[in-house]
Amino acid sequence: MASQKGADEQGISSEEILDRIANGESIDYDGITVLGDLDLSDLSLVKKLKERHLLVCLPVIISTIRITNSRIEGALTMDRAIFEEDVDFTGTRFAGPVSLTEARLKGYVSFNGSQFEDAANFGRCRFDQFADFSGAAFLADAYFVESIFNEDSNFRGTRFGRDAYFGGAIMQKYADFSESSFQSYASFRGARFQGYAYFSESQFSGDASFSGTAFESDASFMVAKFESDAFFTGARFKGYLSLMRSRFKEIADFSKSKFESEIYLTEARLSSVKLDWNSVKGRTVCDGATYLQLVRIFKDQEQFQEADDCYCEYRDKSRGTKSWADGSKYLDYVAYFTCGYGIRPINTIYMSITLILTFAGILWLGGQGFSPLDSIYYSALAFVADPKGPGLPGWYKHLFMTERLLGWLLMALFLVTLGRVMIR
Repeated sequence: MASQKGADEQGISSEEILDRIANGESIDYDGITVLGDLDLSDLSLVKKLKERHLLVCLPVIISTIRITNSRIEGALTMDRAIFEEDVDFTGTRFAGPVSLTEARLKGYVSFNGSQFEDAANFGRCRFDQFADFSGAAFLADAYFVESIFNEDSNFRGTRFGRDAYFGGAIMQKYADFSESSFQSYASFRGARFQGYAYFSESQFSGDASFSGTAFESDASFMVAKFESDAFFTGARFKGYLSLMRSRFKEIADFSKSKFESEIYLTEARLSSVKLDWNSVKGRTVCDGATYLQLVRIFKDQEQFQEADDCYCEYRDKSRGTKSWADGSKYLDYVAYFTCGYGIRPINTIYMSITLILTFAGILWLGGQGFSPLDSIYYSALAFVADPKGPGLPGWYKHLFMTERLLGWLLMALFLVTLGRVMIR
């Protein structure tokens, strides 16, 4: 039927709309005021369906429902209803509570630009087609607990003024929460994002919980802002995770999380992070400033092993970006092998043993009649104490003098590196 616009100032009663829906008529209004409660879950139009081997009566709505740019003064109730056609409330304001718990919407659903002045409950709701909540404003609590989105879901630019609950929700395709605003607590605990999860430029003013959330594809939180604690405890990321240019003012908790692909941290600003470095080791893609932030955070948390591993990865990647024509690349190799960039004294021990064995090999192969054990003995003696070695003439005395000088340098380097590690 044609769209009905410009309703009289008294508005349209909810009973009139319900009667038309009960008769199977399509509803198409724009710019009206609906007076009274609009309870679609109590219609006489029902259909017997088998559910869990029991016969139950559920309201089945065969009408297309479009009430756009309007205002509904009472409550909107669609609990357990089955909608065979599209449902469109674009730009509509809901003065009372909205409830679609356990409803199934088989057609296109739009709450684009809608405003919910009271609580909105979409718990255990099933959306079979595209669900559009972009630009909507939830002024009270919003519930999407255990809801299922079989196609794309759009929450782009949506504002959640109070608590938002998406715990246990399943989003099988693309989920767009970009530029959305969560002004209070936001919960995605145990949710499953089977498609791309897009939270770029979103803002979380209260605590945000993604604990136990499964990201089965890529997830982007680029330029996202977390003003309070963010919990990703036990989350699983099968695709890449992008936190590029994101801001965490409080704790970012990734403890017990699993990462199966890259994590992008370029230009991210982190205040405090709980993270098992081994879970992201070799998968991190970020700039030097972010690496050094992580090193500082690990040190502040007395996670010195994680700090050292993170710093070494930073230095290794920095070295890898340099040209062989750059002399600092060779100095980086020397710093790594001799002392592990100043944080691994064990590397100095390995280097010392290598030098002792190298000079011992030279002595043994020099045809002076020394056995392998004697060669090692005299080489070690020259390395730690006697620059003359076994007192051989000619170039051997220069060889052992060189070994002794290297020994002094490595022992001094070992003491400095060991002291730096121990005083922490």
